[in-house]
Amino acid sequence: MERLIIVHWNKSTGPIPIIQYPPEGAYPSKDIFLKIWAQHDLNKEDALIKFEENDRNIISVIQEYEGE
Repeated sequence: MERLIIVHWNKSTGPIPIIQYPPEGAYPSKDIFLKIWAQHDLNKEDALIKFEENDRNIISVIQEYEGE
């Protein structure tokens, strides 16, 4: 694993990055986050998805909380 990023998915404003480890480096673009969100939206039964674009491989795990 190269990097770990924790993101809060706000349904009205979009993705809000909270923290990443290691801390150096830029967060992925909002466009990448929205493509990942679309994958989760299309595959509601799967909490884990694999997203590939160019030379980037991303594993995303979604956790939904009550009331959100």
